[in-house]
Amino acid sequence: MHVTQIVAHPPFREGTGTVCYFNAYALQQAGCDVRVYATRYGNVNAGGVPLDFYTFMPSWLSIGNAYLTPAIMGLEKTDIIHLHYPFIFGSELAVIKARQMRVPIVLTYHNDLIGGGIRRPAFWLYNRLNAPAILAHMRKIVVTSFDYAATSIYADTIFSKRKTDLVEVGNGVDVDSFHPDVKSDFIRLRHAIGETELFLLFVSSLDRSHARKGLGMLIETLASLRDPAIRLVVVGGGDMRPSYEEQVRSLGLGARVIFAGRVPQDELPAYYAACDIVVIPSRPPEAFGVSLAQGMSAGKPVIGSNIPGVRTLVHNGEQGFLVPVGDTKTLAERIGTLAGDATLRARMGMAGRERITEHFTWKVAGEKLLGMYQEVLRIQ
Repeated sequence: MHVTQIVAHPPFREGTGTVCYFNAYALQQAGCDVRVYATRYGNVNAGGVPLDFYTFMPSWLSIGNAYLTPAIMGLEKTDIIHLHYPFIFGSELAVIKARQMRVPIVLTYHNDLIGGGIRRPAFWLYNRLNAPAILAHMRKIVVTSFDYAATSIYADTIFSKRKTDLVEVGNGVDVDSFHPDVKSDFIRLRHAIGETELFLLFVSSLDRSHARKGLGMLIETLASLRDPAIRLVVVGGGDMRPSYEEQVRSLGLGARVIFAGRVPQDELPAYYAACDIVVIPSRPPEAFGVSLAQGMSAGKPVIGSNIPGVRTLVHNGEQGFLVPVGDTKTLAERIGTLAGDATLRARMGMAGRERITEHFTWKVAGEKLLGMYQEVLRIQ
């Protein structure tokens, strides 16, 4: 079976791009011939990961995270097209090309398009006009959790009417790379974090579309935790980094917050293995929580928000804690609880590792996708 996947982002820069990569790799391992078409921007630092099955498309126009990539119209013959949504401009071209080629098209619905500022009315219009037309052409719609789908902007309309076409495929983790025994001593040495200091880790792109990941809230919370032995390392880069750095300075946290920037993919597991707690206090939309899952796979307790998608992954009080959205007081309390109890951290970390290896590996995700493709191709 030849599978074509289309995604807005290259791997290891954005969550959707990374999910697409591991979906494609798992399908290759299952015997599929896979070609991924992704937008080319910046340098793709894959840390030695093979990208020979990728075609990187030039963008004729870029508006935020929307990329016009006419190269989609040059797709080669395939059995099925798998689109990763959202991909403004690219989604429309993928639908046109699928109809032109007369091949079925399916879609992974990663998250609702909800933006702030000038993007809010633009996204509202897109969600009312373009998105429903795109979804109408999909044979199947993959969601990372039914919980998230039930609270999506399309929960009572498109998703409700097409329940039989929804397929739940949770994201996965490379459990061989992200595990507790990764050599990681050099990370604490690199950032001058003492062995007795509590190492909090936040991993996300720092652009405007990822402001929902909650870094600003986490920095504010850290300021209320006056213990200087609690340190925060921020992994990721983007156009909002200067504003976060200014927030850190204004709160007098310069010695306690470290901006590590973007790190090579092959170093990322060491950051998880070196830390004590992974904290990603997102606000909606958050369909899954890849960084939380990677932390769990590394045997670390995690703290996230009690929102759809995340609560499918993390069970409150078992693999970590879930806090109300925007609640800095509760977030501070949960960090404090874990900071003072190494035994609890170890127990939750072990429970997290077990949950990931049982339910959220890329192999499991690939098998589910392959089954969906086979069903679509049988019934077309």
